Amino acid sequence: MRRSGRFLFWFVVALFVVSISTLGYVAIEGVHWFDALYMTIITITTVGYGEVFPLSTGGKVWTMLVIVMGWGVIAIAVTEIFSVVLSEELWRRRRFLPKFRKMKDHYIIAGYGRIARYVAQFLKSNKRKVVIIVPDRENADKARQDGMNVIEGSPTEDKTLRNAGIEKAKALITLLENDADNIFTVMSARTLNPDLYIVSPATDRRSRELLYKAGANRIIQAYELMGQMIANAILKPYVLDLFSVSNFLIEEVLVNEDSPINGKTIKEIYAEYGGDIHILGIKKQGEAVQFIPPLSTKIEAGMILLVAGKPEVLEKLKM
Repeated sequence: MRRSGRFLFWFVVALFVVSISTLGYVAIEGVHWFDALYMTIITITTVGYGEVFPLSTGGKVWTMLVIVMGWGVIAIAVTEIFSVVLSEELWRRRRFLPKFRKMKDHYIIAGYGRIARYVAQFLKSNKRKVVIIVPDRENADKARQDGMNVIEGSPTEDKTLRNAGIEKAKALITLLENDADNIFTVMSARTLNPDLYIVSPATDRRSRELLYKAGANRIIQAYELMGQMIANAILKPYVLDLFSVSNFLIEEVLVNEDSPINGKTIKEIYAEYGGDIHILGIKKQGEAVQFIPPLSTKIEAGMILLVAGKPEVLEKLKM
């Protein structure tokens, strides 16, 4: 029986029992229907308020029947109704699991604290598919209110990661409250997807070493990075402004065969796009990043470019 059908069935059963009991008192004792209904309710619920009206022998027999049959039926009905309500909530939270498992090239974020929330919103604003794994209900509800895809569960468990589609995800970002949970999450994710790109913060050097051993690709030492940025805000304020220009983004662009810049030199690209983009570096397969490459450098398919530019221009380069 479907959930809505179960709910309706037991509601009708409870209503039927109350109605029959009420009509019995009206027929046997000849009382007003409201007094009969009140008597039925206090009898079934066994609250012990006493008789509403004097009972005859037939009324007392009927009262015993109401207690024996009515209390049991109502108890079952109430239990079933609450069970349906709770199962509806669980179903609502689980109904998207098949959808998540079928997702591809999406970003999984473990945790939904302040930093995780910002990362998720930034990725979503850049039209990236995001799935949030949250171990606690409070933050899970916050993520749902923000319109995120949410799985409530522990990201350290393989089952939860599989429900999030870890096998086909593009990247995992672990932003849990402590390093131990981040380490276990990275370890589990790396086992399930050897090709996954994993980013995680670390609070100290020991945690950083363990995260690398667990399989993380990039470790962010948040406190150290924040300290450097605060110091640069005082010592080198204009350098910091470079990363906060509102109309420019810094992104990695993989050059493919159909790319509009494939086969062109950097000088030709600048002539075409003007000051809307700046190529900061080039990464060739198997080589280190070459920063500030010469204008005569020819762009070829397979290269990864570190580009600063306007969002609309960067979108054209990704085509």
